[in-house]
Amino acid sequence: MPQRLTFFLSAIFFAYFISGCSSTLVKDTYQHALDNDDYKAAFFTLSNLEIPNEELEKIQRDYQSENDSTKKYYYEFLLAKATQEKQYLDNFIDHSVSQAKELSVNDSQWISITNPLYDYLSLYGYSDDKALLAMISVLTLSDSANLSVVVNDLNKIYQSDTDRFMRIARDTNLNEMELLDLLEE
Repeated sequence: MPQRLTFFLSAIFFAYFISGCSSTLVKDTYQHALDNDDYKAAFFTLSNLEIPNEELEKIQRDYQSENDSTKKYYYEFLLAKATQEKQYLDNFIDHSVSQAKELSVNDSQWISITNPLYDYLSLYGYSDDKALLAMISVLTLSDSANLSVVVNDLNKIYQSDTDRFMRIARDTNLNEMELLDLLEE
């Protein structure tokens, strides 16, 4: 299955560059997200494309009817990134704490050290308390290279506003010493 997905996404990108037809690329990639259990890489791919209004409207309708909370979270990520509308961004950030496990791993075929969900969320950790709380929640679930990225991001926020960071950190189940130890790793 992973080889099929990699081949599929490579074929779509090749077709896109040959034809110059972004609408077809978006339609095909979105259809792949709908037809497969491994929808994550397709959502990540879509989040990096310009989505025509017609397709965006379809994605918004599908988001409204989605019942799976994890898949709905991926819709929120995609719609927040594609539209920059406050409602989608707020929903994405609001659901990030409950989706901390999704943020802490990159189990899709998308190639990067950290999960694109986390990367996008981390942009808001400096100014949004819920985003920072979700980032701290990811800290305890992360390991290896992902852990170093999360620690680095949290250290920057900690250094820029220690009081805010510690106030938000109190809402987690970590005590202050545990948290500071994790930040030193």
